Amino acid sequence: SDIQQIIVSILCTQYSILYFMEEEPLILKEYGRNVQKLIKYINTLPTVEDRTKMSHILIQLMKQINPAVRENTDNNQRIWDHLYVMSDFTLDIEG
Repeated sequence: SDIQQIIVSILCTQYSILYFMEEEPLILKEYGRNVQKLIKYINTLPTVEDRTKMSHILIQLMKQINPAVRENTDNNQRIWDHLYVMSDFTLDIEG
């Protein structure tokens, strides 16, 4: 019935609002929440070697997600800068 649809709509809206309130704000929207979560995960890896390896893999993923920044040297540095910004400058890797 119409009342059931209205109730479901209201509940879905409230759930969506709660979901987004619980999530951390996106730092760079062009990469999305999952990249931000991956950076947070990489920061938890125990060794510098593991963090470095995973960061290089994540950079390749970021290039695919944001095709505007492809193989240009300046853009490559910009992607690494984005990685550090999203890590809140706490990522400890080699290089």
